[in-house]
Amino acid sequence: MIGTHALKQRDQYLNKLIAFQDTEPVKIVTGIRRCGKSSLLKLMAAHLRDSGVEAGQIIEMNFESYEFKSMNADAFYHYVKERIIPGKRVYLFFDELQRISGWKDAVNSFRVDFDCDIYITGSNACLQQITDPALLRRIILFLADNIGSNVSAASIGNTLVNEGLLEDGKRRGAPSTHTVQAYVNALLESCFFYDVKRFDIKGKEFLRTLGKYYIVDIGLRNYLLGFRDRDSGHVLENVVYFELLRRGCDVAIGKVDNSEVDFIAANAGDKLYVQVTESMRSEDARRKELAPLQKIRDNYEKIVLSLDPGFDSSYEGIKSQNLIEWLIAE
Repeated sequence: MIGTHALKQRDQYLNKLIAFQDTEPVKIVTGIRRCGKSSLLKLMAAHLRDSGVEAGQIIEMNFESYEFKSMNADAFYHYVKERIIPGKRVYLFFDELQRISGWKDAVNSFRVDFDCDIYITGSNACLQQITDPALLRRIILFLADNIGSNVSAASIGNTLVNEGLLEDGKRRGAPSTHTVQAYVNALLESCFFYDVKRFDIKGKEFLRTLGKYYIVDIGLRNYLLGFRDRDSGHVLENVVYFELLRRGCDVAIGKVDNSEVDFIAANAGDKLYVQVTESMRSEDARRKELAPLQKIRDNYEKIVLSLDPGFDSSYEGIKSQNLIEWLIAE
């Protein structure tokens, strides 16, 4: 087991867990594999020890360990029960718990039977039920290549056929929209891609058509597709999208008349409209990026983020800000 001294502090995420310490709900840490979920649990356990919780009150189980390989739900329950300290609250940390069949029943029993505070991580296993790995790979490559573009399950299937991206035996027709959507949903559930819905700003309603997808890590995209410069604007969008999520915002794509606002970020009753572009130096770029924001008549903040904001810091109240400075700001 890696000592906590080797772990990098992640105070923003740790503080979110601490805020729910000793509350009734089970705390579940989600995310793509190898993103640091296990480390976050270790940091939380270390916080408890530093706060005076005795070592015996903390029960940690990592179900990737061979020690628990053959454990079922009954054995899981009894393992925890044997380590409960009467009269004291225990803190239960379960890593990769999805490996235990029937784990939900066991966890619910812990909540009923013991004075405990429960923390869980798990990686979604849905990609292991995919029946056509070749189709899955093509869908991954398509979504990675089209981050920030308006796509649908039907358009994905048709494009794979039209561009000859399916294996020879599958070129006779497009996979069904239902099949493509099922594979896309599996990628969303495994946190490989995130989908963003479109919101009609004037109509004040979400639209069902043509959302966008962003990949969880641009490094994965570079691995799949190689480094490229031709779509750097969408890469910048991808970065901004995940930064908005990190800051706790609910994010949507904005539709206003026939124009589009890259992101609407809502947080605690506040709202921010965001455009993302490489440069605001040319007149054409300024006109293109400002026009959708100028159509919005409310008083929420509107900003354009770019690598080259130009000379003006604002245009009719719309801020022009350096993207890098925005990313590293507190």
